[in-house]
Amino acid sequence: MGMLGHYAEPIFGAILVFPLIAALFTVPFIIVNYRKFGGIAVMRVMIVYSFILYSMCTFLLTVLPLPDPAEVARMAPHPIGWIPYRSLHKAMLESGLSLANPSSLADLGAWKRFLTCSDMFQVLANIAMLVPLGFYLRYYFRLSFKKTVLIGFCASLFFELTQLSGLYGIYPQPYRFTEMDDLINNTLGAALGYGLTPLVAAFLPTRDEIDRLSYLKGGRITLSRKLFALFIDAVLFGVLSFGVFFLPVIPEGIYRPLTVAMLFVLYFGVLPVLIGGRTLGQATLKLRTRDESKTALATFTQLLLRNLLLFCIEPMALFLCFELALALISVLFWAETELWLRVVGAVLSLVPIIAVFATFMYVQREYDVFPHAHFSHTVVIADNDWEPDDLPDQDRATGKHLKRQAILK
Repeated sequence: MGMLGHYAEPIFGAILVFPLIAALFTVPFIIVNYRKFGGIAVMRVMIVYSFILYSMCTFLLTVLPLPDPAEVARMAPHPIGWIPYRSLHKAMLESGLSLANPSSLADLGAWKRFLTCSDMFQVLANIAMLVPLGFYLRYYFRLSFKKTVLIGFCASLFFELTQLSGLYGIYPQPYRFTEMDDLINNTLGAALGYGLTPLVAAFLPTRDEIDRLSYLKGGRITLSRKLFALFIDAVLFGVLSFGVFFLPVIPEGIYRPLTVAMLFVLYFGVLPVLIGGRTLGQATLKLRTRDESKTALATFTQLLLRNLLLFCIEPMALFLCFELALALISVLFWAETELWLRVVGAVLSLVPIIAVFATFMYVQREYDVFPHAHFSHTVVIADNDWEPDDLPDQDRATGKHLKRQAILK
């Protein structure tokens, strides 16, 4: 347990840092998958993010815990261990085992001491550390045995060079040992992971099945895909508005709000007309806005009305209802009246939010669209240039059929 506790800090550190790294990775991950497949399979998300977490754990295992630089400066220099398994051979002799004395090999007590010593644990830990890498490379990335072994060796070499450099010069000298044993054991672990992959993959969908599921999801335009396109547009327009609003060349007062309003018309009205009914967010995720008849692109008026409702009117209505409810609840909470009256008043204060939400849901249920789509008579469809190029040959026809269904549905 003491040896296992040595690895607890790096793993715990990776878990703490993982949300930040995952957040930075999420945007490009979503964009690439929506553009390539049209949808995102849950299994792909689990595999990719587990691979990120695993990669962080393996790196931190090689650098943590971080010692004090002054303490490292006082350490005696440790030469590179060029001779493989020298420490393991020494531990073998100390346990009472010797190839020169065959009778010692029958001593079970010596074997127990040898197999439970820290040097043996270190060897097994270095092998186990890259076993998952071999699995990921064969199962998800579909690499050959030679490529898997080569990547395992390069990953191990990266770890050893990181240690040898004193964490890239942060420390005056290496604070971890650099040995040939680690290169051999890590590479062996990657090869072992490659060999064990069929045992684990038997309980998981194949990569082709995951791709096929992604294409099936891409056959319909999901709400999450629309929301992410909306998020991209909101961020881009927010950045542009912030820059324009604070430009020193634009006079203060009414001129700056008017400039932002003109920018809104250009971004959500003129630009989509010029690039085929797509905002920049929709173009990123291969979506476009058409007339509800789906026979023509949306007009400038339709696009402007749709985006005005989507980005201004609907959020403002929800925000005002929420603020009104909070104001009424706060007034009633401090009112000099009986408790039951304050509770009833607080509940009734939620009526505006419930009414607006019910209106949204009614329009969605009756017309299968949200208000911004219903009143602008528009619909979002998959872009015409989406092609399932990465489907296996036998599934190309299915993929193209899904594309046609996404456009016509």
